[in-house]
Amino acid sequence: MFYILETRYLVLYQKDVEFCLTGDFNARTASSQDIDNQIVDDISNQPLDDLMEVVLEERRVMEQYFDDSRKCTAGRRSEDKILNRYGERLNELSSNVGLYCLNGRCGQDINLGKFTCNETSVVDYCICSPKVLPCIEDFYVNDFNSLLSDKHNAVCYEIRKRENKHQLTRAVEETVTNVTKVRWKDDLHWPEDSSAFPCHFNGPGT
Repeated sequence: MFYILETRYLVLYQKDVEFCLTGDFNARTASSQDIDNQIVDDISNQPLDDLMEVVLEERRVMEQYFDDSRKCTAGRRSEDKILNRYGERLNELSSNVGLYCLNGRCGQDINLGKFTCNETSVVDYCICSPKVLPCIEDFYVNDFNSLLSDKHNAVCYEIRKRENKHQLTRAVEETVTNVTKVRWKDDLHWPEDSSAFPCHFNGPGT
């Protein structure tokens, strides 16, 4: 499963597609970290292809983001103290390709890492690509609701949409410029025949 995720991530990465993976991974990661600075140091000392250069640069940008942000931390915590094999693989995947787990790192769950299953384990995660992380406004684990699941808590996150200010302003101006106006003819009354209703309007701009 993790090999497939890594392969598909690299395909999306090369297409400049950002994403969040959310759900039950059956992976217990405890408080082990998904950012391995040693890997970054090792990569820095090796000949790089274009893709790895981009990955490394994004890592450096994210390090600066963590230094400046109050919403997320570089390290993460968890109430679950068990690390299983799937958890190791998930951390390895995240570390290798630069994905970031929101659990225990962001929003209301920062430095907590609340249980997501049976009040005994953390197996449900939200994991995002680098450019999504600065857009995360909040992350939290809801209280258990038996109407939603037999044993899992809902993991919730809020994302702020990034806008290109120039493009947004231009789009608004074009919309305002091309708006069509209609006006009711003052000398006419509501028709008994509803099919005649549209005829009681003047054309655009009149």
